[in-house]
Amino acid sequence: MRNTKTKLSILIFMFLMVPICLFAQQTRVVTLSVNTSDIDNTNIAVNSSFGQTDDTSNEDYTILVKLGDTIVWQGLSSSNPTDHIVNIKSINHVGGARLFDRNVLNGDGGTPERVIGIISEGRSGDEKKYNIFFRLSNKPGTFKIDPKIKVE
Repeated sequence: MRNTKTKLSILIFMFLMVPICLFAQQTRVVTLSVNTSDIDNTNIAVNSSFGQTDDTSNEDYTILVKLGDTIVWQGLSSSNPTDHIVNIKSINHVGGARLFDRNVLNGDGGTPERVIGIISEGRSGDEKKYNIFFRLSNKPGTFKIDPKIKVE
């Protein structure tokens, strides 16, 4: 009898915990990999990616999120990770649903610099187009890529 009550208690506990685990907030790290040796403003698409397959462009790359998720955008040099730093300067809203509490998320000032944002608004199916502005330690100027975020 005691063994049956224990099993029943465990089963009820697991049943109650499943919804909590399914809807738990997550931290999603988005790494922009940049060939810092070869990139310039004419070939950004060929020399940068989020690790997606070749048939998905940077503009079509979509981050899937849920309300309350934290997104961390960070950069990494694919050609010289020891000496070249990719600094993510800002995330700027371009169009679509508003998912953050403001239209521009600025870098944290670190080395390398990254941007952190929390999905504070939006509903399932909402999609946002945004620009990632980044700078390189070995080249002048600011580069831009414009992927998407979609709420699951």
